[in-house]
Amino acid sequence: MSAAVVAALGAIGIFLVGMIVLERGLESLAGARLRAAVARFTTSPLSGAVTGAVLTAIVQSSSATTLAAVGLVSAGLLTFRQSLGVIFGANVGTTVTGWIVALVGFEFEIGGLAQPFVLVGALLSLLGGRRAREAGFALAGFGLVFVGIDAMQGSLAGLEGALTPDVLPGDGYGNRVLLVGIGLVVTLVTQSSSAGVATALTALHAGAIHFEQAGALVIGMDVGTTGTALLASVFGSTSVRRTGIAHVVFNLMTGVGAFFLLDGYGFVLREFAPGFLASSPELALVGFHSTFNLLGTVIVLPFTRPFGRLVERIVPQKGSALLRGLEPRFARHPALAVDAAARVLDRVALRTLRETARLVDTGRRARRRGADLDELGAAVEEVLRYLHTIDAGTGRPQDFARETALVHQADHLARLVERLASPPPFSRPLGDELAAHRDAFARALTSALTQGRAHDVAIPAAALGVVRDELEGSDEAIRAETMRRAAQGALSPEDALERLEALRWLRRVAHHAWRIAYHSGAVWGAGVAGDGRDAVEPV
Repeated sequence: MSAAVVAALGAIGIFLVGMIVLERGLESLAGARLRAAVARFTTSPLSGAVTGAVLTAIVQSSSATTLAAVGLVSAGLLTFRQSLGVIFGANVGTTVTGWIVALVGFEFEIGGLAQPFVLVGALLSLLGGRRAREAGFALAGFGLVFVGIDAMQGSLAGLEGALTPDVLPGDGYGNRVLLVGIGLVVTLVTQSSSAGVATALTALHAGAIHFEQAGALVIGMDVGTTGTALLASVFGSTSVRRTGIAHVVFNLMTGVGAFFLLDGYGFVLREFAPGFLASSPELALVGFHSTFNLLGTVIVLPFTRPFGRLVERIVPQKGSALLRGLEPRFARHPALAVDAAARVLDRVALRTLRETARLVDTGRRARRRGADLDELGAAVEEVLRYLHTIDAGTGRPQDFARETALVHQADHLARLVERLASPPPFSRPLGDELAAHRDAFARALTSALTQGRAHDVAIPAAALGVVRDELEGSDEAIRAETMRRAAQGALSPEDALERLEALRWLRRVAHHAWRIAYHSGAVWGAGVAGDGRDAVEPV
């Protein structure tokens, strides 16, 4: 008896290890493609649900799909309400594991056949290149899943006579609530609803529990999957907390509906498919699991907007809106982390360049209130700290190149914010040539900001680069003319110093504005003018 219990626990452990290895291998293998697919096909909550279901079924990991959705929300490529569809669909996609177990794990003696997969996967992960290693992990995990199922079947055979339906709570709503609680605890402990569902299927196949008991356990396991999301909702940032709470609320609603659906589902099977429960109980169970998740998704999709508002009320935005999307958990995923940091820096850049345009354009300066420069500077520092946490060892060369461009962009933003704190008053006459440069810079800034906002692309750098080059080229001539006129008495010493200070400030500010736009383009792969070197700041 005790040996059989130990064997059953070990079998569950093998299954869990297989699921972990399979999920991580597939997530690494399909990480970038997964995010691209979610962004491409999620145009509405409905398309998001289909995308979430299909991708979760392919990668066998709802957490990978959810992480991709959260990353795209943080990057501004999906709205929070569009991501809800992906989350709803991911719940449907997770039921595919149960179908694989029911259709393959019990119909064929697959334990022995699966063991070579483990060996081949291990060899690939040890001897292959990066992509081969990731594929090897996924292959080894796939094999371990079925080795674990085979071991569970063998261990439950050893418990025959000791583990029977009457050992667990019987029928009746009170006992079913207890079974739901047991299923919930099992999933919270194992952190895998797939392991719990596979265990319930194996026990049902062996006759250790009957259908209603298994159904109640699966409901609890489905609700228990929110445990990880709930932890994220406590310790994550706003978008992660919203995603976690959305999981919790949706799964609770679905679980309550499934609880009252169980009797009706069993009645329909007994009336219209007599003998099916007796001959294929495991298929009936995975059918129930898929049915209540699919029904929950279909029912809630038309109400995605109010559902999203409810979640947003539960988890309001905290902290600076500029820093929205800097998810600490993305540090292990360089591509996601760089996307999030780039979006934040672009928000800071837009606000900083608008303030630059306001200070350069004296008419606009009189009409508009200035930006909070302390907030902008603090946001840049926070992004730099965030970039320091990224796990560079797991990234690709292009991720490192984009991160380098972000550091350059942040450096120029920090220095531009410093310059904006002490602008020249532009109250004294600038001279025709310097005034023309100032006006050209103001126009270039306004045009670049308008184009960037209208097309949702990196701020165009070309026009800003032209103005910066013209200022550099005119610097010596403007200085010489200013000093000559001061020596002749045509310009007062105060006016001359003010003009030279305005020239120096414009040159530095134009330089930083150009480099900010340039590096933003480099981060997002936009075409930019000039070479890739970071130009030296003018003195």
